[in-house]
Amino acid sequence: MAGAVLVKGGGYAAARAALAAKRKRGERGPQIAATKQLVSVRYSPEVLQYFKASGSGWQTRMNEALLDWINKRSASGRSGA
Repeated sequence: MAGAVLVKGGGYAAARAALAAKRKRGERGPQIAATKQLVSVRYSPEVLQYFKASGSGWQTRMNEALLDWINKRSASGRSGA
């Protein structure tokens, strides 16, 4: 197992301490591959206001709305333009 932490004795507390020494709270481990790509896009104020008004997670919801749009267009056989 790559990246496994083996601790002899001490149980849960010892394992937790070993993991804490390996990575600080809030730090992410190394990513195998980027799951998303960083881009710069300009949206109309109305679009941003709509998604931001829904609260935290608005970027995820915007991504889901775009994916839904793609899936509907792909299912209907229409081209991307």
